Amino acid sequence: MDQRMNEEVKVAVQIQSDCFCDEAQRENDEFLKTADENMQKIIKKQVKEFRKDFERISKGV
Repeated sequence: MDQRMNEEVKVAVQIQSDCFCDEAQRENDEFLKTADENMQKIIKKQVKEFRKDFERISKGV
């Protein structure tokens, strides 16, 4: 009986651990997605500014 109870506790702990891992992975994925979106916005803004500067310089030459 002790062996069976230990096994059931082990299974319950593993299930809980898996749930925590899944939740942490979802949060990590969301964080990375947000970071990626922010980096893309920054890069697009910098490219836009570079194009404006380049056009201005090209017209002046």
